[in-house]
Amino acid sequence: VPVGADQQDPELEILREFYYATGGPHWTRQNDWLNISVSKCSWYGLRCSLLSNGPAISFIELASNNLQGTLPESLVNLT
Repeated sequence: VPVGADQQDPELEILREFYYATGGPHWTRQNDWLNISVSKCSWYGLRCSLLSNGPAISFIELASNNLQGTLPESLVNLT
């Protein structure tokens, strides 16, 4: 988990795993990825829905963004 990340948000660890498993440092656009000073909902390619316990990832769109690798199994645990 990125330093200082909200330990109450398990999606941050899943997103970190996704980022590194798919070559995140080499993506064409990686605006705000792993930047915990902004909402994960503002990270490039992510869309959120507001749930009773806060925002949750509802959509990931990173087409033509140079992703390479294997999707981590943990990705299915996004709410």
